[in-house]
Amino acid sequence: YIYRIDPETNLYERGRGFALWTLINMSEAAIGSVYLFLKRKEIDKDRLVAVLSFVFIPVITAFVQIFIYGYSLANIACLVSTLIMFAQAISDNVKDLLKQEVMIRTQDTELSNLRNKIALSQIQPQFLYKVLDYVEGLCNRDTKKAKVLVSNLSDYLKGNVNLAGKEEMVPFEGEFEHTKAYLEIEKIINENSFDTEYDIRETDFVLPALSIQPVVENAVRHGVNELAPGKRGKIK
Repeated sequence: YIYRIDPETNLYERGRGFALWTLINMSEAAIGSVYLFLKRKEIDKDRLVAVLSFVFIPVITAFVQIFIYGYSLANIACLVSTLIMFAQAISDNVKDLLKQEVMIRTQDTELSNLRNKIALSQIQPQFLYKVLDYVEGLCNRDTKKAKVLVSNLSDYLKGNVNLAGKEEMVPFEGEFEHTKAYLEIEKIINENSFDTEYDIRETDFVLPALSIQPVVENAVRHGVNELAPGKRGKIK
């Protein structure tokens, strides 16, 4: 009804319904064009161009087909417009992947900043003020001990920031060194009112960052600091 293929020449011949078929195609293209015009502000420019090509290339080809008889240009037009749509879809996917990569990097940066804030928040201001006040007093009477205290405080602060920035489990050695720096600070501030004993039999393992120091801090604050005056404590 629309066309037939000549078995001898392998060319197609138009049937009586060819004009109607062309009119239907033109109507679809017109409807699609009007819809795209109305939605043009909501569609990305590259995608709009690709979809317009999907609409107009077959229409233009159908118009040319009126004057070129015997060869079906519609298949070629559909193939070209489909390839344009496919290329645009790939371009969209690449852009989306790049946006996701940028978003992931931004989230990683924000997460790292959050970890640093958490690390700093874990340093009790009262503890820091107490150490600095004690350092000020030591500078006038025992500069050597003041230097040791400042060195331990520096190690402690670095450990807090470095360990809190770790998302994965951390080696025990790093956590242990951080805890020792904290204990050395407390021993100096508390005038060596307690002893420390280390019974470390295994070191080759990992654990969550900043998991030992808070426990030891509780032992100092709620343990040896609560002993009766003159009584010496021990943290093991």
